[in-house]
Amino acid sequence: SLLSRFKKSHPEMQIELRTNNGLEIERLLLKEKIELAVTTRSPTSPRIMTEPFRRQRLALIVSRDHPLARAHKVGLRDIERTPLLVRTSGGRDGTTVKRLISLMENKRIKVTIGMRFESPSAMKEAIQRKMGIGLLYEEVARYNLERHQFKEIKIRGLKLEVESCILYLKEKPLSKAADEFLKLLRSSAGKRQASRKAS
Repeated sequence: SLLSRFKKSHPEMQIELRTNNGLEIERLLLKEKIELAVTTRSPTSPRIMTEPFRRQRLALIVSRDHPLARAHKVGLRDIERTPLLVRTSGGRDGTTVKRLISLMENKRIKVTIGMRFESPSAMKEAIQRKMGIGLLYEEVARYNLERHQFKEIKIRGLKLEVESCILYLKEKPLSKAADEFLKLLRSSAGKRQASRKAS
């Protein structure tokens, strides 16, 4: 949504969006292949500047026609019996997936990864076809949730959130376009924090 806003105010700009795992994003920054990144993994290189961005909520999502969508109450054991659909990048599970698996294992729940996807749209298609429970950022699923195509499964005591951060090189000045986009990211992060405090 932020890229869409930025493109509307900068129609002449050519934007290249890349998605990958945290290690690859760090490598692209260090090789100066990208100027800005947003990730949930803190970088290891001292050359990279890190700014907190925002807390993002993850949701367990099923098709509205999935049996769990009609269940009166869903528990952790239901997740154990249903394959999970998760995001991956470069063939690796991200921090979020690893955290969920660890959280489940601590509760003695065995997680079965049914499929891994590199794109959210492919995962949404699998959710629509009732292939399992999708683990998606709430924002990514919002459009489908609002149109009642998907349903979020809420389990008492299970809260899935991750902190994201903005990355850029310390020693290399940002281009004018990247600097303006960084300001938009900072503005968005500030508004969300104010909204969270007000609520």
